[in-house]
Amino acid sequence: YAPHGIALVVECLTDNINRTVSNIRSIFSKNGGNLGNTGSLNFLFTRKGVFYLKTEGVDLDEIELELIDAGAEDVQMEDGRIIIITAMEDFGNMQKKLDEMNIEIENAGLERIPNEKKKLPLEEAKKVMAIVDIFEEDDDVQNVFHNLDITEELEKALNEE
Repeated sequence: YAPHGIALVVECLTDNINRTVSNIRSIFSKNGGNLGNTGSLNFLFTRKGVFYLKTEGVDLDEIELELIDAGAEDVQMEDGRIIIITAMEDFGNMQKKLDEMNIEIENAGLERIPNEKKKLPLEEAKKVMAIVDIFEEDDDVQNVFHNLDITEELEKALNEE
């Protein structure tokens, strides 16, 4: 956990488990968090397939039903791109469907989506996001997932820094 009860799942890939665990534990302890056992926060997240598509040449209204038939649980437009969320089991089906439809995938992968997000006051939220940044700078860290609610106010404050 990060400070203020924010759950963090840090996925790592390493050739030296002792070094990586030591680094992760150190980051947590220096920043007011604590390291749990592997998988101890899995109940707070659901593993989903997430696809990011460019909107160029794609009419979302036209393709939305086909995407739902291929397993899309949620289709949304955000920051000038289309985001499709599928069950982990439907990841391959969705990828195949997008290829068949000649739709370019900007990025795709399995992500941990929080079951519930937690709101914090701005200053506390900024501190948690600073810890996330520290983790992401570590060479062994592949992904960091959290249950902090990223409000517009927080997003604006982070972009200003």
